[in-house]
Amino acid sequence: MQPKSNIVRQNLTPAFLGISKAATFELQNPRSPRYDPSFPKKIALGARSRGFFEHELLAWLDSRRVNTHPTGRAAQ
Repeated sequence: MQPKSNIVRQNLTPAFLGISKAATFELQNPRSPRYDPSFPKKIALGARSRGFFEHELLAWLDSRRVNTHPTGRAAQ
């Protein structure tokens, strides 16, 4: 059996990621200097609702993790 895929609604995505609403739109906009092609793509949930798969958002966050030293300093 396949694991259940949770959906994070588009309006809840900024809080889920800990970034602003504007930042989420900039990550998705190819004309923005902050565009990130690796950011997960939206899925249509209905005529006017969109969302993201939770596991894709978590994988994207994990890919942005900075390796840190046990003292809390960034690894060089």
